[in-house]
Amino acid sequence: MRYIPVAYILAIVLLVILAWVGNIYDFDTRSLFTEEGVRWAITSPVRNLARSPLPQICFILMALGLLTQSGMGELLRRPARRSTAQKSPNRLTLKQRRALQFTAITAILLILFFILLITQQKQILLSPLGTLPGSPLLHAILPIVALFFAVIGIVYGTACGLYNSLSDILSAAAFYFAHIPTYFITHLFAAQLIATIFYLFPNSPIPHLPLQLLYYIPLLLHLIRFHQTR
Repeated sequence: MRYIPVAYILAIVLLVILAWVGNIYDFDTRSLFTEEGVRWAITSPVRNLARSPLPQICFILMALGLLTQSGMGELLRRPARRSTAQKSPNRLTLKQRRALQFTAITAILLILFFILLITQQKQILLSPLGTLPGSPLLHAILPIVALFFAVIGIVYGTACGLYNSLSDILSAAAFYFAHIPTYFITHLFAAQLIATIFYLFPNSPIPHLPLQLLYYIPLLLHLIRFHQTR
C-alpha cells in the first residue's frame, strides 16, 4: 500500500510535463510553469483536499469501527469459522440473542422514522418540488447510511456489554483511523492528482465520477490488507 502515494506523485509529475509540452505546441492544456500555474499550485492544495470525499470516508470508517468493534463483525464471520470436524456450530448466547432482537427493533424504528420524514406532508428530506433529485436526502445519503449503521453498532455493542462507556464508543469509532493511517496520505495525493488533471486539461472529456475510484479503491485495499494481517 505504501507505493500508491508514490504512484500518484509520479502521475502528477508526468501530467505536468505532458501539459507543459502540449502548451508549447498550442494544445488545449495549461502549464504549471507560468505565473498563473505557480499561483494555482501554491494556493490549491488545501482547497483540493476540501473538495475531496474525505468527510464521507470519515463517516464510513467511524460506522465500520462502531459496527465491527461492537461484536457484530465477529458474529457475521462466525459461519465461515465453523469447524469442519463434525462439531456442532457455536450457538449465540442469551445476551447476544437479546442484543440482536433489540438491534433489529432499533433498525426498524430508524427505517420507519426516515420513511415518515419522506412521506409526511412537509416532506422534509425531499426537494421543494417533492422529488428525490436535488433533495437533502440524496445529497446526504452516505452520511445517513453511515449514521444508521453506527447507531446499530452502538446499540448492539451496548446491549452485549462491549460498550460500557462513552470512551469505549469513541475508541471504536476511531479504530480504523488508528490502524490504517497511511490511507490518509494516499487520499491527500489522490485529491491533488484529480485537481491537477482538471486544471491542466480544462476541456478534458474525462468524467469526474470514475476518478473517485482513486479514493475508494485504495481505501478498500487498506481495509482488506488490515483484516488479512490481523
